[in-house]
Amino acid sequence: MRNDFHQTSWSVARKSRRGQEAGAADAADDSLEIGDTQVLFSRVCAFGLDFIVVGLLGSLIFALLAVAGLFTFGLSWFALPLAFPLTAFFYNASTVSGPNRGTWGMRAMGLEVVDMRGQPVDFIIAGAHAVLLYVSLMFPPVLLVGLFNDKSRLLHDIATGVLVRRR
Repeated sequence: MRNDFHQTSWSVARKSRRGQEAGAADAADDSLEIGDTQVLFSRVCAFGLDFIVVGLLGSLIFALLAVAGLFTFGLSWFALPLAFPLTAFFYNASTVSGPNRGTWGMRAMGLEVVDMRGQPVDFIIAGAHAVLLYVSLMFPPVLLVGLFNDKSRLLHDIATGVLVRRR
């Protein structure tokens, strides 16, 4: 997994500087590497695509609930505030726990979600992962954790025991 480290000028300079300072034996140690920036960048792009998909699906459900309110004497309008959060939850949980192991954005970026044993993630874990993702977006500095661990795992990945990796 560490052999596909994205070759940015910063990572190459870091490798060469570390090799000069610590010697050749320490330079071969992959445990000191900063996280796989290629996976992190792909995750950001996948989130952007998924955000658009959830927005479109949520807007459709919102419109359907609004129109249904005319026929239910306004009862379905009580569900309007839940249209987008439930759409995001069920979209993420059903696609990540499905056979393709990822949302549409993740599949477009060549990513998959598995547990730490490499097995598919179940629906509840995938849903909890989605909820914790949106909670962590309220505290952006938390997302920097992915730069400083060996598998580019974010805090919500660690909390739910999942791994986002290249297919």
